[in-house]
Amino acid sequence: VALQVDTGKIQWWFHSNPHDLWDWDCSWGGIMAKAQGTKVLIKGCKNGMAYALNAATGEPVWVWEAPTTWRTAPGTNYGVGPDGDPNHPDACCRMTFEHMNKDWMNQNSPDCAANLHDGNDCTGIAVGPNAWAHIESDMAIDDKHIYMGVQNSPRQFQIKPVVDFGNQGSTIQQIEPKNSTIHAFDWRTGEEVWATYIEGVSYRGGVMVSGGVVYAYASDGNMYMLDADTGEILNKKLFGIPVL
Repeated sequence: VALQVDTGKIQWWFHSNPHDLWDWDCSWGGIMAKAQGTKVLIKGCKNGMAYALNAATGEPVWVWEAPTTWRTAPGTNYGVGPDGDPNHPDACCRMTFEHMNKDWMNQNSPDCAANLHDGNDCTGIAVGPNAWAHIESDMAIDDKHIYMGVQNSPRQFQIKPVVDFGNQGSTIQQIEPKNSTIHAFDWRTGEEVWATYIEGVSYRGGVMVSGGVVYAYASDGNMYMLDADTGEILNKKLFGIPVL
């Protein structure tokens, strides 16, 4: 949302994810820039997409979708049909028709059965596309590109009855695949410039760019240093503590 500074009234709003079932909010920081002659707010969201929104109206100037995002995770099929086709008639509004009509993520899930996982009744066993969602880190910008970390880190988790305080969801186990990709794209057009794949790590926390080097600190405890022009990994340093 954009608010009027003097009054606090809503100037505009943009809905990135209709009928969100998976906690795919847009919780990390945005960047102000100028794209296609217009001042824009560039924002990455947990659904694996980045938006350049007209700062005055909220209208999209460009939309970028991370090509590395796993869209066919069991139980989700976000944006595609059961066969993985984004043009399938059941793929509605980047979400399947089935999920658009659910009240919660694992409603009527065939994965839900009694006495699973240490005797706990299956109040709701679901496979999440990401307990840590696809874009859950701050971006960095220089005079050429925007740099962003995108992850696939799916979990199997259980949804329990709502409680007065705390989170009613709990992770049961990590499932595969788990990987991350550092992307660079042109902030003027939204076109991707390069992508560097990192196997076996998830990614949160943000990236930095300075002196032609992109610094990306992943969940394996390594700080990756990449060439800002090409994405080549120049070096990495183990700090031993993951960034979560």
